[in-house]
Amino acid sequence: MKKKRLLLLWGSIIVVLIIALTIVNALLINPHTLKIREEKIVINEKDKNLDNLLIAYFSDMHYGHNYLEDDLNNLIQKLNDFKPDIIIFGGDLIQDASKDEIDYLKQELSLLSCRYGKYAILGDEDFINSEISDLLIESDFTILNNENISLYINETYLNIVGIEPLVNGNPNIDVAYDGIKENYYTLAVSHCPDILDQIKGTNTNLLLAGHSLGGPIYFPLINHLYRKNGCKNYFHGKYKADNLSLDITNGLGTINKNARLNADAELVLYKFSFK
Repeated sequence: MKKKRLLLLWGSIIVVLIIALTIVNALLINPHTLKIREEKIVINEKDKNLDNLLIAYFSDMHYGHNYLEDDLNNLIQKLNDFKPDIIIFGGDLIQDASKDEIDYLKQELSLLSCRYGKYAILGDEDFINSEISDLLIESDFTILNNENISLYINETYLNIVGIEPLVNGNPNIDVAYDGIKENYYTLAVSHCPDILDQIKGTNTNLLLAGHSLGGPIYFPLINHLYRKNGCKNYFHGKYKADNLSLDITNGLGTINKNARLNADAELVLYKFSFK
């Protein structure tokens, strides 16, 4: 009987320790630990000249709230270490940032350089802050608001389409895709992943989005109960619609809860590979 009670006691202690460590990890460690997620984009014969192209994608920084100077410095260092060919920012840049913090952010983003340019779309928070566009432009980012650009790479083209967010923006698919070079690989970027339903049927291969932060406390059954506008249908991870793939990043920062669990802060690297 005593042995049974002792086992029960130790079992209870272990459970409490696991819960405590999980909470500490979610509150203090995960929000400031940057995960590098590497994705392989398999391309066919038509797009084989894009082989080995490397695109870095990050989103939802919310700089000034819980994502601060050390986090930013780590991101910039990682980006420069990987030397991507293209850098894309997916929206929601600052939150509660002071003027000094904004100046520092602009200085650090300006340090990023890549062969084929830096591109950005605006998030729902960016549309209510007129400073964001100026900050990104002054940091040498090209903003794609319902527009596209065709990059000439190794004697072929890569289309990048930027679409305004469903929340606070005015997405216009016809305008965004107007004049696009058809029959080339097309990458679309929009802050809110639910835009997927509006671009089905376009000549898009991959859609990158953010907005949901992946949870940021992610438990599949619980997260079905509440999802904010813009990510009610598509919330976490990857989805497939016909020949169109959607990849939702967890982003970098946090908004209300300074915690992350099962939704690591991440920088995503997409490498094109001809099979």
